[in-house]
Formats: sequence, C-alpha cells, structure tokens
Amino acid sequence: MKIELQSFQNETAQIAALTNYTLTNDEFSAHPLEILEQAAKTSSYHCVLISDKEVIVGFFVLDSGNDLTTYTAEPNALLCEAIRSIPVYKEKDTEQSH
Repeated sequence: MKIELQSFQNETAQIAALTNYTLTNDEFSAHPLEILEQAAKTSSYHCVLISDKEVIVGFFVLDSGNDLTTYTAEPNALLCEAIRSIPVYKEKDTEQSH
C-alpha cells in the first residue's frame, strides 16, 4: 500500500472516481460531490484526495474558515472535515489487518 495525499484539481478522472463513491452512512457527512459543490462556493475549503497507487481511496476537506473559532484560537489551524474512505478499500484494509 502506498498512500498519497493530493489537492483536488477538478480533473475528469478525479470527478469520475468520486462520482462512483457510494455513501454508506449519510448521517454525519454529505457525498463528496456535494462537498465539492459547496467548496466551489467557499474559498476556505481545501479538498484533499487520498490515493493508493494513483487510485482514489478517500477524501477530506481542510477548512480555514470561521468555524475554526469554535474549536481554537490558533490563527494557523485548519479544521479537518468530511473525512470519507471508499468502502471497498476500507474492507480490504480490515481484511489485511486480521
């Protein structure tokens, strides 16, 4: 496994990988495409993709907006939000750890 983080660049392959993502529990987070729509309107959102050997296996957002003041007074902090992993990879990881 070779995990890498990369900034979301709005590339066709990235969008396709996120389009095929199945949200198994939407109680706490929106689908990545919904988050990307919100990020397009919010300059404080920085979307990050998690990849394994160039295959997107997860997604999260670093937020530098006003929500931060709820948690910290640190001026250089970022809030990590909307952490999602692609279920098939989460299952593979669980199988390998047993």
